Amino acid sequence: MTVRQTVHPAGEPSAASFPHPVETPGGVIHAVWDQGERVTPSGPLVYFAQFLQASGLWPFALQSCPLSYTSPNAPRISEVLGTLLMTVLHGGRRYLHASGIRYDPVIGETLGMRKILSHESVRRAVAREGRDRMQAWLQQQLLHAVRPALRRAWILDEDVTSRIVCGTQEGAVVGYNGKKPGHPSLALHTYVVAHLRLVLDVHVKPGNETSGVHGHDGLIALVTSLPAAERPSLVRGDIAYGFDMHMSALEQLNLRYLFKVRRSDGVKELIAETASRSDWVDAGKGWQGIETRLHLMSWARARRAIIIRRPETQRPAFKLGRRKLNERVVAGAEQQTFITPPPSTDGFEYAVLITSLDQPIAQVAQLYRDRADAENVNDELKNHWGWGGFTTDDLDRTGIMARFTALIYNWWTMYCRSIMPQKHMEAVTARPLLMHGVGQLHQHGGQRELRITGVARGCQQIACSLTDSARRLSAWMRTVAQLAAPDRWYRLADEVLKVVEASLGVLGPFSTVPRIT
Repeated sequence: MTVRQTVHPAGEPSAASFPHPVETPGGVIHAVWDQGERVTPSGPLVYFAQFLQASGLWPFALQSCPLSYTSPNAPRISEVLGTLLMTVLHGGRRYLHASGIRYDPVIGETLGMRKILSHESVRRAVAREGRDRMQAWLQQQLLHAVRPALRRAWILDEDVTSRIVCGTQEGAVVGYNGKKPGHPSLALHTYVVAHLRLVLDVHVKPGNETSGVHGHDGLIALVTSLPAAERPSLVRGDIAYGFDMHMSALEQLNLRYLFKVRRSDGVKELIAETASRSDWVDAGKGWQGIETRLHLMSWARARRAIIIRRPETQRPAFKLGRRKLNERVVAGAEQQTFITPPPSTDGFEYAVLITSLDQPIAQVAQLYRDRADAENVNDELKNHWGWGGFTTDDLDRTGIMARFTALIYNWWTMYCRSIMPQKHMEAVTARPLLMHGVGQLHQHGGQRELRITGVARGCQQIACSLTDSARRLSAWMRTVAQLAAPDRWYRLADEVLKVVEASLGVLGPFSTVPRIT
């Protein structure tokens, strides 16, 4: 077979410009190449760019970014941040994934970019300035993005999650890892605004620092940096945070807390003492509760303890891991995918909650059950966003990209809430609806027109929602054009949050725990 290269004179159409039959398993399809228009597969992102501009989030990020260049051939700051933003938004997990959008001729224009940079350019940019300056800038941006939510009663959820890493990167050590035991990992300590799924901050630690002790300093520094009027009404966490130093620090700051404690010998003795009592009350969802006081030897003082229990028959079976399953098969045991935990001596499953709240038992128990929503935030950010990647040799840059990913996640979450306030849409649902759509950019008479063709099911309804939202945003922008960028965001986010709270019926989590003044 001989391959001949055909050169066409300038302005003369090539053979690809005319329909030609292509035989496919589905039959013959006549294909033709249209190279006269600029096309993007992410046309609906123009509405997200409008949201960033109108809200002032994008201008404020560019104005305060510590990146600086002196060469006339250097990229613009908007191009560096825009490339990272689009990479993270499209589900990228490595700097190399910026190559997947590099040749898109349209989406860069929506953010004022001349071009989309290569992955090497953005990787060098992250390490260009002092890491401390970049970390401080990202902390400022994260706090700025969630500050409107802090001006009302809110709950802070703290949690830690492990992230598998492959290689010899800094911090990649063996620690607690439920997915792949014995494999190197990193620990991400996160602080979340409950029920709104907004990330306040994240600290990346070595994999053997999954204990809540290693997230204590980060939380205290975070809440002390907030004005008294913006501090949380309640700090909530699992058994990793129910230790005396953590609770004592929160008490000194006059902050309420709700934690679960480990089953130590002192806790087991307390459970045994209260098991035979007859004053158990209903705690909701099949649980019973009773109130007492707990003073462990390592604690400075006694604290209110709520013991909850439910019959073992209501305890769900858990899935047996592959390693344990193989051990049971080798030992000759019956192969089971799901097994029921061994029953306790009195037929009940117990849990002990420590709190400084004075709410009834049923309400405290429900508040702790609501804490499980923080696990969904970690799951979404690790599996659908960049928390599962962007790992570099040094831990500082890994932490920078973790915070940058959380910032884009917050922006996108508030954008989705402004369109559909009734529920939180995870990226696996929101991206096909609000990102995927072929857009053709036409320019005539000094005006640019983007013609969008939706590819998702129900795209007509999405098109109407996006168009209505864009019209309202344009009209709103004309009324606040004189405000500075930060003030525009506070005004817009406050209106969005009011609609979100009304649609969710948020009367419990936000008002049952009044702010301490």
